[in-house]
Formats: sequence, structure tokens, C-alpha cells
Amino acid sequence: MIISCDWGTSSCRVRFVDMAARVLASAENQQGVAATFSDWQRSGLPDEARVGFFQAVLQSAIGELGIDSHGVPVVLSGMASSSIGMSELPYHPLPFLVSGEDLRPEVVPATPAFPHILFLVPGVRSDNDVMRGEETQLIGCGAASGLFIFPGTHSKQIVVREGHAVGFTTFMTGEFFGLLSRQSILAASVDEGGGSGEAFLAGVDAARGSGLLHSAFTVRTNHLFGRFPKTDNYQFLSGLMIGEELKGLDPQPVVLVAVPPLQHAYAAALQRIGFTEVEHIDADRAVVEGHLRIFEGYKNP
Repeated sequence: MIISCDWGTSSCRVRFVDMAARVLASAENQQGVAATFSDWQRSGLPDEARVGFFQAVLQSAIGELGIDSHGVPVVLSGMASSSIGMSELPYHPLPFLVSGEDLRPEVVPATPAFPHILFLVPGVRSDNDVMRGEETQLIGCGAASGLFIFPGTHSKQIVVREGHAVGFTTFMTGEFFGLLSRQSILAASVDEGGGSGEAFLAGVDAARGSGLLHSAFTVRTNHLFGRFPKTDNYQFLSGLMIGEELKGLDPQPVVLVAVPPLQHAYAAALQRIGFTEVEHIDADRAVVEGHLRIFEGYKNP
């Protein structure tokens, strides 16, 4: 058994997992790394108390599983190893083995207050990009080669060749969508909820025309000229942002690592721009498989 934990900037997900990757219990809360780091700063505790502070928050999340997990190892990935996390670990440089063999976690011994040996997974860097979390999902995919797309706030596209991740690119797709739809002049032209697939695809098509700085303004004119109701215009903006991310890609086999609704949105956009070979892998499943492989690799180096 292990406890699989994906601790991101804004949320914490824990799962009690057997060695066959069956999830026996799971819990999620909104006590992300950023909030926990802020709480630690406000606490006035010294640097040497930082790991223990984060462990206490993590222990509370583990308690939400509602099972006896005393002594069960914890494999932890995501922003927990960042500058605002439990302990900042250096990024592993590219390339790295997608088997997980060379992505060695930092081991934090169990304590009476936190009775779990903890394996903290580092992130990965290229010359001008970084990631924390997607490397674990990639390991869980069990891939040998291909282009892997991980949609999200900061979407990642990772290139794998002969069992090695050799390059990746980050796109601020989700973050830009959130800013434009909630905090820009476009917020008055969109409404979340419903909307048509046709409007989404129209946004994907629009991304292949003029640059984003102009095409984004068409969301406002769509509303002003009555082209779309606000809910459809929301979908148009979503298609525009995803289309902008994908438009530089040539059609090729792709592995899409996501959960609904992003899985459906990216699949529709990829099909629209000519991708005919798209494999789907559940992102939550990939995290669990990745944690297990990292744990097994540590036990059997």
C-alpha cells in the first residue's frame, strides 16, 4: 500500500492505493501549497519547522481518507517540492527516463507526529522551462515515444523519444482563459454554463487566423453584434485559447492525458485541426501509476 498525494498550488489530492493501482479511498481539499506556505509564513515559525508544518497539513488531508493508514508510505509530487512547498528540491534536468528510474525522490523519515516515510518527487527543467507534477503523470503513462499533452492551468506538451523525455513546452492556456473570462473587458460578454460545441469549434477555427491579441477582441464583438449568446461566447473563448495552444502543431500521433471536461475539449480541438490518432489516458490514473513506479524504483533500484 501507498498513499498517493498530488499537492498542487491550489488543491491537495490524496489516495489510498494498493500495489495493483486500485484506489481504495480518496479525498481532496482546497488547502493547496500556496495557502499552506502563506499560513507557515504567518505562523512566525523558523525555517527548520517548515517541513513539520507542511506534514501537519498533509496529515490532516490523510485523515480525511477515513481509514487507518498508520505507517503507510506517502509518495508526494507537485508543488510540494517547489520554492513555496514543503522543501525546495532542485529540478532534474532533461532528458529523463520515463520509467522513473532516474527521478530520485528525497526521502523524509517518519516521525511520531507524521508516522509515514515520505518520498518527495522533484520537478524537471529544460534550458528555459520547468514543470512539477506532469513528470509523475508521464511516468505513469508507461510511454516509449510520442507527443504527450497535459491540459491545465499551465498546459504542458512533452516530447518522448526512445523512453526519454527530451523536451517540453508550457502554455498558460488555462490561466489566460481565467483572466480573460473573469477579469478583462471580455468578462461582460461571456457566461459560464452550457454553450454549444459549434461555438467552441468556431473559436478553434478563429485561432488559426489573426494573432491572439486581435482574435480575443472578437469575443466582445461577437456579443455586441449578436453573433453568440453569452454562454456560447464562453465556449468560443475556450476554443480560441485551446486552438491558440495547438495551432503550431503538425498532425501526428498524440497522447492526451486529461480528465473531463478538458479531455473532451482538447479531443474536439485536435480533431478539428486534423489530428486523427489521439490516445486518451486518464490523468488521475496516471498520477497513481506514476507514484507507484517511483516508489517501486526506489525499493528496487
